[in-house]
Amino acid sequence: MNHLDVEFYCSGQGDFANQDSSAIEFSSKLVTALQNKVKEHNLSNDKDITLDKLKSTFTDALTDSFSSTLALAKVNMFLNSSSAGYIDDGDYFEPSMEEIKEAEREIKKYGLENYNFNSSEDLYLQTDKEMRADAQRWLDSLN
Repeated sequence: MNHLDVEFYCSGQGDFANQDSSAIEFSSKLVTALQNKVKEHNLSNDKDITLDKLKSTFTDALTDSFSSTLALAKVNMFLNSSSAGYIDDGDYFEPSMEEIKEAEREIKKYGLENYNFNSSEDLYLQTDKEMRADAQRWLDSLN
């Protein structure tokens, strides 16, 4: 392809490509933030938390609010309650102002403030279990 062909080919896909690129970048930064939270939590607590658990906590909260700050505050709330020895996924609690302020600082620290999304499915945050299930569905479809 010469230069004009590439411009024409990409011009119709620019918005999609930019949106997808932004989702990948946001997801990557978020995974880094969550990995750091896992390491920090597991160093100072008896009960280990997994990256998959924090991903699902974030996406569940994001589905309810579409606010990355509130979703990250819910991750902080989960970690704080886990550190205190209390985890019950069936209960519904709101994050404290301290957990929200911490989330706001982390949003800025990791550069997560400039992404707008319509759904948590726009992000690349599948857990290992979800990826295995998708791979199995794909393999099953080949038969």
